Amino acid sequence: MPRATLKSYDDQIKEIDNKIVQLQERINQLNNRKKALLASKEKEEMEALYQFVKASGKTPAELLAALTASTSSA
Repeated sequence: MPRATLKSYDDQIKEIDNKIVQLQERINQLNNRKKALLASKEKEEMEALYQFVKASGKTPAELLAALTASTSSA
């Protein structure tokens, strides 16, 4: 009778280990999706910033100098 109990424990442990592996794979998938979304968001923000710089009629250096000057005087 005790032998069946030990096997039951072993089966339960294997089942838990399998669930852990499955959940780790799901976490990896979600982390990869998150990275892709963050990269897309950053690309979109950079494009918006580029369009703003372009529409301003100033060079990036001129805008950076203006921003730096306004930040240091605040």
